[in-house]
Amino acid sequence: PAGRSLRPPPADAEPAADDAPAVPLPVELLRVLRLSPRLRQCFVLRVLMAMPRQYCAGLLRISAGQVDANACLAARELANMVARETAN
Repeated sequence: PAGRSLRPPPADAEPAADDAPAVPLPVELLRVLRLSPRLRQCFVLRVLMAMPRQYCAGLLRISAGQVDANACLAARELANMVARETAN
């Protein structure tokens, strides 16, 4: 449509409310969506998609060490989410 940009949204953009999936997502993926944008990006690329750290770093324009640190932090946050959910 006229006036709409063909550029992808910024890397730290949150999904719009109208982008909600038509089918319910598994609880594990809902947890991943609750991560901050940068942690989510690193976790999805590095862990879920098993991309090489250097490739992830190039895509995200951060160092390879930061990719791994963010993916590790994301895994810890996901574990904390599970622990909180099971404690209730």
